[in-house]
Amino acid sequence: VYQTGQTAIIQVPTARGAQVLVSLEKGGRVLRRYRQAAGAGSTRLEIPLLPEHSPSLYLHVTVLQPWRNSSNDLPLRLTGMLPLTVENPDTRLHPVLKTPAEFLPGQEARITLSERDGLACDMTLAIVDEGLLDLTNSDTPDPWSHFYGKEALAVVHYDNYSRVSGALAGRMESVLALGGDGWEAPPETRVNRFPPMVRFIGPIRFKAGETRQLQVPFPEYMGSVKVMAVAKAGDACGSSGVAVPVRGPLMVLGALPRVIGLKEECSLPVSVFVGDEVTGPITLSVRAEGGLQLDGPASKQLAAGSGERRESFQLKSAALPGSGRVILEARSGDLVASQRIELALRHPGGRERDTVEKLLEPGEELQLDWPGNGLPGTSRGRLELSLGPPLHLGERLEGLLGYPHGCLEQIVSQAMPLLALEGLGQLPDSLQERRGLWLRATIERLQRLQQPEGGFGMWPGRSRMDDWANSWAGHFMLLAEKQGYALPAGMKANWVLWQSRRATAWTTGDAASQMTQAYRLYTLALAGSADLGAMNRLRERQDLPAACRWRLAAAYRLAGHEDGAQALSQGLPLAGSDASIADVAYGASLRDRAMVLDACVILERREDVNRLSRELAGELGTGQHSTQSLGWALHSLAEATRLLAEGGGIRAELGQSGRIRKLETARPLLELPVTPGGTNADQVLRNTSSTPLHVVFTRSWLPEPGTGTALSHGLNLTLELVDDQGQSILADGVRQGTDVVLRATVSNPGNRPLKDLALTLSLPSGWEPRDPARELIGVEYQDRRDDRVISYFNLAAHARVGIEVRAHAAFPGRYLMPAQRVEALYDSDVQAVVPGDWVRVLSSGSARP
Repeated sequence: VYQTGQTAIIQVPTARGAQVLVSLEKGGRVLRRYRQAAGAGSTRLEIPLLPEHSPSLYLHVTVLQPWRNSSNDLPLRLTGMLPLTVENPDTRLHPVLKTPAEFLPGQEARITLSERDGLACDMTLAIVDEGLLDLTNSDTPDPWSHFYGKEALAVVHYDNYSRVSGALAGRMESVLALGGDGWEAPPETRVNRFPPMVRFIGPIRFKAGETRQLQVPFPEYMGSVKVMAVAKAGDACGSSGVAVPVRGPLMVLGALPRVIGLKEECSLPVSVFVGDEVTGPITLSVRAEGGLQLDGPASKQLAAGSGERRESFQLKSAALPGSGRVILEARSGDLVASQRIELALRHPGGRERDTVEKLLEPGEELQLDWPGNGLPGTSRGRLELSLGPPLHLGERLEGLLGYPHGCLEQIVSQAMPLLALEGLGQLPDSLQERRGLWLRATIERLQRLQQPEGGFGMWPGRSRMDDWANSWAGHFMLLAEKQGYALPAGMKANWVLWQSRRATAWTTGDAASQMTQAYRLYTLALAGSADLGAMNRLRERQDLPAACRWRLAAAYRLAGHEDGAQALSQGLPLAGSDASIADVAYGASLRDRAMVLDACVILERREDVNRLSRELAGELGTGQHSTQSLGWALHSLAEATRLLAEGGGIRAELGQSGRIRKLETARPLLELPVTPGGTNADQVLRNTSSTPLHVVFTRSWLPEPGTGTALSHGLNLTLELVDDQGQSILADGVRQGTDVVLRATVSNPGNRPLKDLALTLSLPSGWEPRDPARELIGVEYQDRRDDRVISYFNLAAHARVGIEVRAHAAFPGRYLMPAQRVEALYDSDVQAVVPGDWVRVLSSGSARP
């Protein structure tokens, strides 16, 4: 590494009479060129290094022998490139950190900051848990290495060497090949799931020669932190960091599960760390708040003496979901240590809901009734007003966005309706903000799923791609781009190339394959890369189902071929496709008719749109539907509402507890949350518009928790609890510290194969999942979470699969083992449920009941 102001000495092997051509290059510029006579054996080049040469200078040297020279067998020309690292000391700052040897939990830390050479600058200070830095593979930021690292050479060189014949031509020829440089990929970033110990201060302006002392309050935290300072002044920058332990003479540490269920009992283990400075007895106390309460004494007395002490307290959870907290305190004389632990109270099941739907004429009123179902305080509702067919946004979006599964198709089905809401209606601020975050996160997830070939994989870390899901994902990606969402570089181009190759390679197939090809060609037309040859070949097939013709007609319209679009769609029925198409492509009748509606919107067939949208709205409001059906139905109905809207806007009044709230928007849709208040008679909606309004009032609540009911429709599910040796054990007597295995067997008793099955094995609150002990067989993907493991697989006719989940009984107590479920994701009639049961984890020192 050279410093500016120094002279770089370079030795170049040369022959007498040769010429040395020197070019100094940096980035995309040539800074200097000159010629120097060569000496015998070698030539010395002296390069004065200037500030403009920092951080990288490339020395391009060419040695040329006279053309007529044949006195030696050296090449007619030699060429080489040498990178020089040049550091400018004026670009470096040296922040100085002074800290105590250790920080005390719960007290202020004094940190002194200055610049080593007394230079004026701006500084930031960060204090971060070293465990977090380890998890994310991070260290003290080094801005100087980032901004003054090695620069690439962008100067383009041309060579005519192959066109020059030397004096030895005819007797000897040579070929030269130049190699490249290496690169280092950045390390993978990991994320954490717990509240971080992070403090950030600044930027702080420092005058020349100034030293500052900062006082930073610390929480009740134990461990080690990295104190990091980053400084900048003009083009100069620098950083420094130091690790400091955080500990005190008296410390307390409790542990609880990530979540706890309703009406459960849990043991709270507490460790007290006592240093030599503590000489008196210690009082250990605990206070429970929110949804937690103590079951037993709230304090204990510990005798004097250094070392670690272990105690435990008993907790009970409330009957209502929410959150609770525990505050621990250890006190000895003037020394106090405390800890606050937050704990979520989960409901073992999902929300139940019902819907009231009504066409409200001008001046008509609707009373919003709250029947009082479920647990107290858990009722909530959503009110939807629309000029067009009802979309049931409150009910369907809540179900989609809370959907627990996440393959490629399901990720896109969650996001597509949110995309269709752009400019459609007046949405609550919370939903509008969540919408943008969700759509950007979906694009990022698609980027991580994209394969080198250009298509998208079905699961994270898996390379299998599905043609229909790829078209669905590309459809979303293209619509998101049109709404202004930025796509990662190359993401769209690589996907279009993949789709084009698949479209060209397609030759023939059954109805499902034809539908897949029609949808693929539609997405290419939407991307502006219509494959008219493939579209014409598909159009010529005589056995093309009506649903394929609708989708192909929409593709012709997007490609600008109006005649082809009208010819294909003339006289087509509005019914959806047959069962074979729905079975292969994740859909059902609702999905296929929604695709027909979408094609009618594109073709601007208003009468068909009006008729079909009302039929779909009625079907959408009843029954259970797959993510694919919901995604397509909400998308198509939103587009239909946008097409059919004729102005006039929405005007209504909502009366509650004697107050009137005016609801007004110029858009065709208005959606807002509502909550029960006062008496039912006080909550009334009145239509003050001049046109009828479609009203959808959706109420939801959490039911009383229970163990569930056994079900077996098209699938069989059996469970067994065993130990590490495979011996059956009782769930009511698992001892703390024991590893258990929940063994599930799923069998298909029918004569047809079942696709896209999901088995959800939920664990009790006091159990923690372990990594699997053996390789998964027959499972396509497994999603492991804090309190459950979800396995995805297919089953042939009369086949079975065994899946094991290992867990560790970590916290003594009494917990509810939730009901276990296996289901077909795209067929709500196929499912099996094993009811839950109460389980007990015994403390390591207790006897079995």
